[in-house]
Amino acid sequence: MTITKLLLVGAFAGVVLWGANRHFDPYSTKLPLDSPDLSVIQDKLDKLPPDERELVLAYVHRTGGRNDGSSMLIATQLATMPNLKEAIGMQKAWLAKEAKLNVTVNSEFAAYNSKFDAMRKALQIELVGTQTSRDQAHTFSFKNKSSQTIEAFEARVLARQTRLKLDEGSGPPSRVAAFAYPFAPNRIVYLPAGYTRPVLIPFASVEMNTATLFVGNMQLGKAPEGEMILETYPTYIRFANGQELKIPDEVLQNAPNVIAIYGRLLKE
Repeated sequence: MTITKLLLVGAFAGVVLWGANRHFDPYSTKLPLDSPDLSVIQDKLDKLPPDERELVLAYVHRTGGRNDGSSMLIATQLATMPNLKEAIGMQKAWLAKEAKLNVTVNSEFAAYNSKFDAMRKALQIELVGTQTSRDQAHTFSFKNKSSQTIEAFEARVLARQTRLKLDEGSGPPSRVAAFAYPFAPNRIVYLPAGYTRPVLIPFASVEMNTATLFVGNMQLGKAPEGEMILETYPTYIRFANGQELKIPDEVLQNAPNVIAIYGRLLKE
């Protein structure tokens, strides 16, 4: 057999092996066009490891199986649909970006929260009750932890969800409720008999209500454990001796903006 024939035989064998490999290789299988139904390639999906199969399913669920190309030609659209290997890679990249989103959001809130630590030493805020009424759903306790009587204060509470998802960026990432005392008190507790002034002596507390705080489909106080975070922000305190503690307006105006973080990461 001449060298030319040997080369031709070798090339033919290579083509056959390449075709056979593509036939048995599930990763080269294209996703169905514009359809979340993967039953037509179920036999190929079954050959993937479970973790990779879940990544493909998550990718299709996230994208709806759609082709975002501008071509009107079906053949071109089919050709540009990702195969299973590409779908796995794109979903991994998406999850990595989601993880970065959560790290960034938590980091920015941690830095923001630290600005209120001194105020929290004087005024402790806690969620103490959740009712069914939407008008007065949540009861918060505001306790004077200082050694001085508090005449007035203002505060905010913020409920936000954990484990944010990039494809839910259009939903409300957080809800804020604002409180002012003594302008809107509910009742004062732990005060000795005879107190009629709306002041908080040391270690006394006042309770105030707010409407239901929903974040997405979850309600504060009723969300599954670990799904929501409650941030507390005392913003102003006036003591009976005239001393005041106040968070600067520029700090309040520069609270973390989750929507802005979403937008920034989606562009990366």
